[in-house]
Amino acid sequence: MRHLLTAAALASLAGASLLSGPALASDLPSNKAPPPPVFTAVPIAFSWTGFYGGIEGGGEFARTRGDLNVAAAGATPYSTRTNSGLLGGVVGYNHQIGALVLGVEANGDGILGGQRTTLVNNAFNVKTSSSYDADVRARVGFAIDRAMFFAAGGVAFGNVNTAYSGATLAAPATFDSQRVGWTAGGGVDYAFTNNIIGRAEYRFTDLGSSSFTNAASGVVDKTKNQSNAALLGIMYKFGNP
Repeated sequence: MRHLLTAAALASLAGASLLSGPALASDLPSNKAPPPPVFTAVPIAFSWTGFYGGIEGGGEFARTRGDLNVAAAGATPYSTRTNSGLLGGVVGYNHQIGALVLGVEANGDGILGGQRTTLVNNAFNVKTSSSYDADVRARVGFAIDRAMFFAAGGVAFGNVNTAYSGATLAAPATFDSQRVGWTAGGGVDYAFTNNIIGRAEYRFTDLGSSSFTNAASGVVDKTKNQSNAALLGIMYKFGNP
C-alpha cells in the first residue's frame, strides 16, 4: 500500500511540472532578434541652382512717340500705340545661396502683329511697328522652397519700323531703326516638379531715341519707343534638384 501512495505522489508532481513548464518558459528572456528599425526618407529641399531653358509668350503694349519735321509744316509731335503678341525663348542659369538666388538670363521674342497708323498735320500717315525684342538680364530672387520671386534688369535690343505716306511725298519713306536700350521687371517662378518650372512676369522696355532723315521726301524724324509686356513661360531645369 505504501508503494502505491508513493507512486501516486510522484505522478502528481510530474503532472504539475508539465503544466507549469510553459508558464516558466514564457518568463525566460527571448533569444529572438528585435525587429529592424523603420527608416523614413527625409525629403530633399528643392534647389534653384542650375541651367534652364524654355519658351515664353504673352502680350506687348508699346508706344512710339516722334517729332515729324517737314519744311512746309514744321515740327509736329505724334504718338502711336500698338498692342502685339510675343512668342519666343529663354535660357539662363541660377545659383542659390540660402534663400537668395542669383542668375543671368537671355530672352528673344518675335512680335506678332501690332501696327498702328496715325495722321499727322492732316497730310502724313505715320505707321509704326516692331518685329522682335531681345534682352540679356541679371536676376536677383528670393526662394521659398519651390516658389521664387525675382527682379531682373539689363540690356534690351529691338527694332522700330516707321513708315510715312501722304500726298505731298514723292514716294513713301520707310525707316527700320535697330535700337539698344534697357529693360527691367519682375515676376515669380514656380517649380511644379524638380525639372518643370512655370513663370509669370512683367517687363518694361525702353529702346531709347533714334533720328533719321529722308532727303528725297524732306522728312526728318526723331522717335522714342517704350513698351510694357506681360508674359507666361514654361521651362526645363537641367540636372538634379
